[in-house]
Amino acid sequence: MSSRKNGRKAPSSAGAVIRRRQPAKAPKRTPKRKPDVLEGKLKPNQTPQEANASLLVAGLAPNAAVAREWSGYPFGQVEKTVDLTFTLNDIVDAAERVNAGDLGDVEALLTAQTVTLNAVFATLAYKANVTRQMDHFERF
Repeated sequence: MSSRKNGRKAPSSAGAVIRRRQPAKAPKRTPKRKPDVLEGKLKPNQTPQEANASLLVAGLAPNAAVAREWSGYPFGQVEKTVDLTFTLNDIVDAAERVNAGDLGDVEALLTAQTVTLNAVFATLAYKANVTRQMDHFERF
């Protein structure tokens, strides 16, 4: 049976099956990580202190920390936007690629740094050339 709405005949819903949509299941969340704390797996019989010493001696963990802290410009507050453990993992992956003979990442990075440093050099050379005060000249 149909009814009228605003002078128009409404479609009949006789025989229609109405099903309630089940709410989507929320994805499983991983426990909240602290992005400024290195997390890793311990080797058998290894203490956290020994693991930290190994990371320090390997030399990659300090570089991950420095890279993270000095990258505030493109990423904003690095404490919130760049995870230290993920940064270290990516550095380790890149080092393994280099050890395997794949220099593509390194070549791309060096190319980008060459262009960037050339721009800095050209700007500072120009400023040194147009300055008229010795104090300013020494700064450039």
